[in-house]
Amino acid sequence: MKKTFILIVLIMVCFSAWAQPSNRVEYDTLKNQPVVVGLCTRTFLESFAPFNLRYQDEYNAYTPVMEKGVPYPELLEGVTITIVLGTWCGDSREQLPRFFKVLDEIGYPSGALILIATDGQKKVPGMDISGYGILRVPTFIFQYKGIEIGRITETPVTSLEADMLEILQKKEG
Repeated sequence: MKKTFILIVLIMVCFSAWAQPSNRVEYDTLKNQPVVVGLCTRTFLESFAPFNLRYQDEYNAYTPVMEKGVPYPELLEGVTITIVLGTWCGDSREQLPRFFKVLDEIGYPSGALILIATDGQKKVPGMDISGYGILRVPTFIFQYKGIEIGRITETPVTSLEADMLEILQKKEG
């Protein structure tokens, strides 16, 4: 029993040592400013300057137009949303607060999002994100059962909520 406990503790220590720290800020010489890189949280982004300078205005000004009668929570069941963003990027500063407002209206938990912030070269030091195929940020990636069912890149085609609904309906088909 004692050996099992020690083994479990040792494994937990090893995993936490390998874990990518979240909410990491580095100075980006390309963008000439501090930027968030790696995994981050919505709460941290909302407080990080200069990313947060437009945040509340964008969030408050955006009025999502949700399709009536659509069971958004059901459509989102089992869907993972990964957002690759740049705190230095004007489109990220504009689209993220709007997307968060859409998710808030639907009731999607912020803690379920995977937020990955990049440097000015759209890379994350110490983390390989090449599998995401990021060309522009923000990129909103929707996955169901580990398979990508769609993405919104940089700016939506119609609107965030309409583009998201189109993607989520692919899950059903």
